[in-house]
Amino acid sequence: MRFSNKIIKFIHYFEYVIAGMLIIALFASLIRLSIWLYNTLMHHSMDAAWLSTFLVYVFSIVIGLEFLKMLVRQTSGSVMEVLLFAIARQMIVEHSTPFENLLCVVSITILFIARKYFYVSKFDVKYNGQGEQEKTEKLEKDESGGKP
Repeated sequence: MRFSNKIIKFIHYFEYVIAGMLIIALFASLIRLSIWLYNTLMHHSMDAAWLSTFLVYVFSIVIGLEFLKMLVRQTSGSVMEVLLFAIARQMIVEHSTPFENLLCVVSITILFIARKYFYVSKFDVKYNGQGEQEKTEKLEKDESGGKP
């Protein structure tokens, strides 16, 4: 096995370690959110500030989940999904100026256009555990039971 393949294999395993740590952090965040939600519903009144805080926590967990999928799948489509959620979070949760909102809308539009017209799944490459490349299209076909 070539040295570069060993490095790629090491990086691949290292990404799985990071993904495992992210799963633990996401579970801890979900538990903390659940406890916070229960305490708020039982002991406090809800207002607009409460909803804003709740959305911040939820979007952070959702973006963490999408980032986890990106680590595992390693496709450009996964990267686009993470960027879409991050921009949407910025637009919904943060209280920004109309110009910043316009930039977010334009960014999301550009991502959708890029995904529709420029995204080619055949270019996505996934590394197997041996440091060798496999085409993502073949993996997706196998996962869907052979259906295109």
